[in-house]
Amino acid sequence: MEPTKKIGLGVTALENARSTNPTVSNLAKYAGGVKNLAELIEVAIGISVNADGFSKRIGELKAHSKAQRDKVTAEVNRYRGMSKDQKQTTIRDEVAAERSALRNITSKERYATLSKMKAAADSITAVKSMYRSPNIMLARVQLGTAERSRMQEQMASSGTVELEAFATLAINQSDKLMGACVLARLDAMSAKDRKQCDVSRDEVASILMATEFAKASEAIRVADNRLQSSLNMNHDFELGKDNPVHRIAQGLRDREETGALDDDGDDDE
Repeated sequence: MEPTKKIGLGVTALENARSTNPTVSNLAKYAGGVKNLAELIEVAIGISVNADGFSKRIGELKAHSKAQRDKVTAEVNRYRGMSKDQKQTTIRDEVAAERSALRNITSKERYATLSKMKAAADSITAVKSMYRSPNIMLARVQLGTAERSRMQEQMASSGTVELEAFATLAINQSDKLMGACVLARLDAMSAKDRKQCDVSRDEVASILMATEFAKASEAIRVADNRLQSSLNMNHDFELGKDNPVHRIAQGLRDREETGALDDDGDDDE
């Protein structure tokens, strides 16, 4: 059976389960999401590339529309026997007709590009919660592997002093696996032991996952920004005029970007 059909059947089964058991959690969205940080970044960059191409295409269409308007204006202004008001009305009507024709002719092309970008962005949106903090990202490092199981077993009986040593070593050696196991051990400790242990899970995760978290956050931000920018461009093109609110909002969104994806460092979680 094809994977997409399996997912479809799974979603159907989930909806059936919800109808009789409202406590069933919403996990279906993760089936269609990107699989790891490297793919998240790749998809975000792909959306950005498509957005650049879409922007260029809209620019070409707007230039074509302007050229047609200039041509119509020049032709109508050469007419004799027409008043100024008649000429303005004729120009307006002919320009509107040209713009409508151009909008209709390019509609399929434009919406195909936007649909492709939207589908890619949806695959990122589906897994946003998996990248919302360094803690969550560090907790997944080598989850389910034999190596992680062995290390967690080794730490299972660690006291506060030994766990502090593990945390120090993990940070000193940039050992994400060890850091993930430290977090798991902290979770397994009693509230009293956790309070006595001089280890902050937020600090461990923030230090070990700083680069990865920055890249994940930037990838999500870029995907959202580029899709919204393209949707706004398309909306403005269809109306035949630029919306200053869109331009200002886009400028503010662009300022939030950090350039973290420009770094060619390790993308492994």
